[in-house]
Amino acid sequence: MLASGVIIPKKPFFFIQEYKTSIPNGNPKWQLLAELLVAINKNSEKSLLGTFIIGQYWHFVRLTKEEGEKYTFSSSDSYDSLRMDDLEIIYKNLQAVKNLYIDD
Repeated sequence: MLASGVIIPKKPFFFIQEYKTSIPNGNPKWQLLAELLVAINKNSEKSLLGTFIIGQYWHFVRLTKEEGEKYTFSSSDSYDSLRMDDLEIIYKNLQAVKNLYIDD
């Protein structure tokens, strides 16, 4: 959970992240999906954002709860954090997530 505020948290929000050094250690995509499913149902959220990282490669995801027990899971292309242009996109995506929830 992330939140604005220095001492007292304000307007908390979920941004779930899962990291693995490589695929032989398990694909973090499915572990992240399971975590998002639990979080979306336990907190009565309609949509949650997250990211899974495999080594240097970042993927941004969104899980949206549709009507009933249906869900939509969307994943971005892979961004290589060792490439400056991709690293800028990763940074911009993280800032965009923050700006969705926090008015500073």
